[in-house]
Amino acid sequence: MSNVNDDDSARDGESVTVEESSSWLGRLGKSLVGIVFGVLLVIVACVLLFWNEGHAVKVAQSLSEGAGIVRTVAADKPDPANDGKLVHVIGALTASGPVTTLCGAALILAAVSIRFISFVRDDRRYR
Repeated sequence: MSNVNDDDSARDGESVTVEESSSWLGRLGKSLVGIVFGVLLVIVACVLLFWNEGHAVKVAQSLSEGAGIVRTVAADKPDPANDGKLVHVIGALTASGPVTTLCGAALILAAVSIRFISFVRDDRRYR
């Protein structure tokens, strides 16, 4: 139930009352739709949470495996013995020309910190 005052009725000193009614069964139906939607939302949330936790476990296992086999190498010269291996390189970064993106836009870099991780694994172990 609500009171609606428009400009014409306010000048006349009258108020208009609009009553909206819905049946008991209609209200019950809307409530049941809300309950079903809420239950479905909880089920979808549980599935997504389960998937995310499984993915996090796989990432943690991969990172710990990589941390166990990483080698720190010098940045001044490549060593063919490290081909295909996971390496950690520390060194100065220089560019012979302007640094650009794939689209050709120039990049201005005040400080550069690059982390490059190349990890080749045998996918058959994880299946």
